[in-house]
Amino acid sequence: MNFDVVLDNRDFLLDGLRVTVFISALAIVISLAIGLLVGGVRAYGPRPLAAVAAVYVDVVRSIPFLVILMWLFFAPPIMLGVGLSPLWTAVAALAVHEGAYFAEIFRAGLLSVRAGQTQAGLAMGMTKMLVIRRIVVPQATIRMLPPLATYCGAIVQKSAVTSVIAVEEMTRQAQLLTSVTYRPFEIFTSVMVVYAVIVYSLIWAVEAVYKRLAPRGAS
Repeated sequence: MNFDVVLDNRDFLLDGLRVTVFISALAIVISLAIGLLVGGVRAYGPRPLAAVAAVYVDVVRSIPFLVILMWLFFAPPIMLGVGLSPLWTAVAALAVHEGAYFAEIFRAGLLSVRAGQTQAGLAMGMTKMLVIRRIVVPQATIRMLPPLATYCGAIVQKSAVTSVIAVEEMTRQAQLLTSVTYRPFEIFTSVMVVYAVIVYSLIWAVEAVYKRLAPRGAS
């Protein structure tokens, strides 16, 4: 074993790491927005919109991420004559796919707050939206933290799949470096450790916050 190959090419791998972090962070933000919107519609929206939201969630969760990624990469240029770059295709695919999972987390979290609290807020003269914003959402957010952290970690992991459309993220850079140096063990061992540190740190940080706030979401 000789990890000098990793140290000597650290700038090349770090460029891939920056892309991985960028794709993951942006996809997480967009996925959360999609999840909040779709989950809120499923929990409190009118029945027709809730039905449309349910179709999106069920259909997207039935399709492998790789298939969605490849479809978004190849289909728009064929149908419309224009398409996204590999990087933005990766962000869009991650956001669309994980947004469906986040939507179910948000829906379950919102509906987990006891109906009696909503009724009490309405009895005090609060509007439904005010009850949702001030009573339901704060408690639901705390309860949703552990599963949200897990799926945010999954986005970081799935970003590696985007290497198949030549996104220059960390796994892609590792593949290219391996093809030149023929040192797959050292390179992918290092990449594996980096992924583990990123995902573990993310989940650990959210879990630490959850432990501090858990009592406030237990009512």
